[in-house]
Amino acid sequence: MRLVKASRYLSGVANFGKAIQAKKRQIILSIIAICVMIVICSVLMYSFESKEQPEVFNNGFSGIYYSFQVLMGGDGEIEPVTAIGQGLATLMLLLGGCMFGVPVAIVSTGFEDMIAEQAGEEEETVDVYELLKQYDSLTEEQKKHFRAYASADDAGGMSPQ
Repeated sequence: MRLVKASRYLSGVANFGKAIQAKKRQIILSIIAICVMIVICSVLMYSFESKEQPEVFNNGFSGIYYSFQVLMGGDGEIEPVTAIGQGLATLMLLLGGCMFGVPVAIVSTGFEDMIAEQAGEEEETVDVYELLKQYDSLTEEQKKHFRAYASADDAGGMSPQ
């Protein structure tokens, strides 16, 4: 419990939580879409393989069982024998990889967005401080020209020469 409580103070863990929270809808949508595609593939697997292997693919749930066996790295007790079944098995393997890869990519994009926002905020702060330092080093005549230029620029007019 102490380790879990200590994680509140780690900025990396906080950023991880923020990235997941920011991209929560995209993650959920991608997982749902991939699961739907896997179920469709498993139903198609049953429809094509049940003719060749009626004892193995005896109902629609056996196709779903096969898809979970493929995703979890099963021992190969069920093997498709038709070309379409083997193609669907390959597609299910790719979708299984996407089930983990796509959410990870979405979270990493969230991290990149947060880092870009933080870098942008730091750059703006540095630019303001740098401008104030430069303004303080100007002579009164230069400050007068700068104020006139800034007020003309704010008004949308031409800058004074």
